[in-house]
Amino acid sequence: MKAQVTLTPAEGKRLIAHCVANMEAVRKAYREGILVVATGTTNAYLVEELTGLELPDKGMFTAGVVTGEAASITVAEGRYKHRVYEGGSMVECTTGELVPFLARMGPEDVFVKGANAIDPYGDAGIPVS
Repeated sequence: MKAQVTLTPAEGKRLIAHCVANMEAVRKAYREGILVVATGTTNAYLVEELTGLELPDKGMFTAGVVTGEAASITVAEGRYKHRVYEGGSMVECTTGELVPFLARMGPEDVFVKGANAIDPYGDAGIPVS
């Protein structure tokens, strides 16, 4: 028997987030170490999966968006910041404010960043300016 399932983009992001949130390495970093969740649309769903709290506007958990027509920047006003979970506490911070957390991260800690593209060899990429 064969079956095909078609998901909306939101359903696909929720499924990815659910799977990542249930990875043992992610659960352990969330509970006992440092877990950084960088901004991104799929990562907005990850925040919800981890915390059980809904983000009112997941589109504001991005720095920008890449579509078939253009790349654009999310308006800064009201935009969510990256989330860092450490020792049961959550801190929101800009990219520059991540440095102290990154300096303390070890092999048991996790940094989650989404990808904007995957090449034919399976390498993920993000635009950087």
